[in-house]
Amino acid sequence: MFQPKIIVVVAVLLAALNAPVSAGSKHSNEATKLDPKNPDNMCRIVNEAYVRTRHTALYREIDSIVTARGTFGIDEYRITASGMYGKPWNSTTWSTYPAEAAAPVKYPRFTSCIYVNDIGGPHFRAHWHNRDPSQTAIADVWLTSDVQRLHKVVRRFPDDDPQRPSQVLMSVMDYDRSRAVAPAKESILPYTSN
Repeated sequence: MFQPKIIVVVAVLLAALNAPVSAGSKHSNEATKLDPKNPDNMCRIVNEAYVRTRHTALYREIDSIVTARGTFGIDEYRITASGMYGKPWNSTTWSTYPAEAAAPVKYPRFTSCIYVNDIGGPHFRAHWHNRDPSQTAIADVWLTSDVQRLHKVVRRFPDDDPQRPSQVLMSVMDYDRSRAVAPAKESILPYTSN
């Protein structure tokens, strides 16, 4: 039986071997720049897992702040067949979101990926990117054991980030269908666009 680590290493090597630009070509330097608009081959697996996660119809995402004093929940999201819902961790009232809120963006979220190990699932270290608002972070990304979706992402934001200065944000995805259900109708606020 194949070990998950072997599968990930083989997939990473195949992605590198299938690179569209050879190392000796005059364009190889352009292909390896750390530009979030150009996916680097080592991140293909991670970015494809990100897209597959966002295309998954049923899952929960729990966002928490990680500090020296502990981990503190801040938000919960549920992506269900009937829509996307979110709430602050300590609230009982849910908001609805348009379907496109959970859709993947058209640029790679992760660049400069390196494989770390398979403890807790295939683990990569990478640069995370967001365009609106503009943000970057150093990320540790764990994939599900089948290497198909995100399991956990820990982002370390720089000191000068206007949204999360010096914060560490952990997102954990839960694919258990019994927990990824729409909230009770009476706890859902109607959707309003700002």
